[in-house]
Amino acid sequence: MVFSSNHTRFLVFLFCITAVRIFYGAYLGLGDDEAYYWEWGQHLALSYFDHPPLTAWIGRCTCEIFGNNQFGFRSGAIVSSLLFTIFLYLLSLRMFSLPGTALRVSIFVAAIPLFAVGSFMMVPDAFLALFWLLALFFFWEIVDKGNRRDWYALGIIFGLGLLSKYNMVMLP
Repeated sequence: MVFSSNHTRFLVFLFCITAVRIFYGAYLGLGDDEAYYWEWGQHLALSYFDHPPLTAWIGRCTCEIFGNNQFGFRSGAIVSSLLFTIFLYLLSLRMFSLPGTALRVSIFVAAIPLFAVGSFMMVPDAFLALFWLLALFFFWEIVDKGNRRDWYALGIIFGLGLLSKYNMVMLP
């Protein structure tokens, strides 16, 4: 793959959108659901009443690293959104082989209000979206290149998706 000006534009876009997500993640107060998930992180378990445990586990881990504050709690969702945007670009690039199209797909998805707001909120959907996209990415690799080892990665990703939100079961 040759590095093009669209790749550079994507990196600039990725830097800018991540900076905006960090700003909002650090300065906006926690929403009701986020406070509920933060509370889970204070009392880790293998499952909770209405969700699997990944949000609590990641929230607790990032609070241990960055401090027990709203940025520390939300940093896992911000990293998840960063990875989502990167893999969306890569999947679009592999599917269409057009860097300009991949860049536009990434920008348009980031501009969708649900994705824009959810990109810094620590909710199970942040990780569900990432693992769903990663599953699609690896499935495309399996179909396109026929690499059987990617089935293992797909299985692990599917399992992590189930640990983030039970809706992952709808993917197959």
